[in-house]
Amino acid sequence: MSMEQQLREAMARGYCAPENSSKEMDSVLIDAMIKEILISVGFMPKDESRLVETEVSPKLLLYCIEIERESEEQCTLHHKFEKEPTREEILQIVLDADLNYDDNYGRINYYQVK
Repeated sequence: MSMEQQLREAMARGYCAPENSSKEMDSVLIDAMIKEILISVGFMPKDESRLVETEVSPKLLLYCIEIERESEEQCTLHHKFEKEPTREEILQIVLDADLNYDDNYGRINYYQVK
């Protein structure tokens, strides 16, 4: 797993912490923070920092993923896909984010953000 993906998942978990679970995730802010972290720890040279912005193109589909977990606050993730995701792909995103989701005691709703 790339450093960028690890940071993205860590930030998603941070948004789902009890004290932050009612906040809506801002994917543009997360992209900017990841870029700055990667530059500051030497994983991305400053002159390549513009490449991150060009990778996030308008052709990507932004989806909102709402996770309802029994006895815990609802959590919301945003994720960009190149094509319309399947339910299995959505479930894998949730499982990879390590949000203590259990299919037997929770529910996932997802929709494209226009």
